[in-house]
Amino acid sequence: MGCIISFSKFQEIHELRRCGLSMAAIAEQVGVDFNTVSRNLKKNEDDYWRSQSTDSFGRIEQHKKEIEEILKGTPHIASTELRKILLKRHPEFKISERVFMRYIKIKRSELGLPRSITGRSRVDGKPNHQRNFLAHETLPGIEAQVDMGQVMVRDMYGESLKLYIFAMVMGYSRMKFFTISTKPFSSADFVMAHDKAFRFYDGQPKLIVYDQDRTMVVSENAGKIIYTQEFEKFLNKMDFDVFLCNKADPDGKGKIENVIKFIKYNFFKNYVFLGINKVNSDALQWLDEIGNGRINGTTFKKPSEMFKDEKAHLFPYKQYNIDITRRLVGAKVSELHTVLFERNRYSVPFFIQPGSRVIVEAIDGIVSIYTYSGEELIIAHTEVIGYGGASISERERSFRAEELNRTVALLGESEELILFLERMRNKYPRYILQQCRMLRKLPTQYEDEAIREAIKECLAKRLYHVSEIITILIARNGAKDIGKIVSVRTESHYKRRAIELELQMYDCIGDDTDEK
Repeated sequence: MGCIISFSKFQEIHELRRCGLSMAAIAEQVGVDFNTVSRNLKKNEDDYWRSQSTDSFGRIEQHKKEIEEILKGTPHIASTELRKILLKRHPEFKISERVFMRYIKIKRSELGLPRSITGRSRVDGKPNHQRNFLAHETLPGIEAQVDMGQVMVRDMYGESLKLYIFAMVMGYSRMKFFTISTKPFSSADFVMAHDKAFRFYDGQPKLIVYDQDRTMVVSENAGKIIYTQEFEKFLNKMDFDVFLCNKADPDGKGKIENVIKFIKYNFFKNYVFLGINKVNSDALQWLDEIGNGRINGTTFKKPSEMFKDEKAHLFPYKQYNIDITRRLVGAKVSELHTVLFERNRYSVPFFIQPGSRVIVEAIDGIVSIYTYSGEELIIAHTEVIGYGGASISERERSFRAEELNRTVALLGESEELILFLERMRNKYPRYILQQCRMLRKLPTQYEDEAIREAIKECLAKRLYHVSEIITILIARNGAKDIGKIVSVRTESHYKRRAIELELQMYDCIGDDTDEK
């Protein structure tokens, strides 16, 4: 039978294949063997679920009579609610929601029953719009659905990258809109995407259906929803109702999930990324020609034609001005555990590896640094005014003080060393850690007395960088195994500087002889 993989891995295998990756590369990236990739590429989604469901269907069949009685008595019950009833009656009923939904779909067909109807109401106390009709019978202007997705594509150089999708679809006409980002959507990006959609439709619906996504919801709060600050401001201005689907509720927003699939497997099929402006321009053209220009399989009409009727029922579009003081960029953590943002540096904790990618957001004088997924705040700083400055958190300051103390303890406390470290810290505050680490390596190659003399010479010449100490040590005592102190790339540089320093010493001796 072979290795059984999750549906997310099954989707990832197919997406990477569409991006042009070889089966061997896909196997390495997904973390499965070559044969598993080959076998799953031959399957479509129906084949996958059929193979996954065989054993599960047998376990569900044990409750066949009970399920049929419930379905016949309440034919419009949602599969999610039916599953909850069975779980309550039979705690051992451990069947995934997706498999159970497929089983109920087949069972409805066998019994000649209609599909379930999902009634919706606002859960936060505001006016609601009930849906007591089938999904394809949504009244004009009443409802839209929103969802987000991700897709892997190739750029012009053959490199793969991830793009992020925001999509909206009108419930009655199936008129679609989507926009693309190269970074995860933050709350402000989420709001801006709505504004783009409303401008595209030239109006807004009375109700929008969502997942419980972190970009808009902080907490369900037992029904009294707490929204993110940015989305709450947007809601208050735009005045539309919100319905939040239960987590993992496949019946709640089927239209928009189909739209996300359509975008991934049609628009992005063999797509080559040539820049964010180009992809969003191409998206609008695709929507005009294909997304909204082709006959829909449910309504048997073009969404663009049906939208002409629906548009008259939309609320007027209200322009929403996003706070322009907000800035958001991607950045890389340096070897000094800092991030460069608008020509100033901000520290990050030392558990963040150098080279890691992060998101930097600046709003109202606060610079916040997030993980690259945007899901977790790493640290926040007060924004530095001007250019060339640095903001170091108290935790990092204490760590730097600890590094200085460790260096003094290893090299031996002396007035010269303490004075050198103090002036080094004042002149090169960003490079304290790097210099202390190099100083602590010196005793592995040179005697303590030689190191002290080199420090004294640096103080006399007003040179406050560890590289000057190393140069003097090489000139006076030889290079030894200098590669254990400095990197291979800079080793030749130090040796060359040491030779220059020796020549200067001989020149000085020659000048003294002539004067005598």
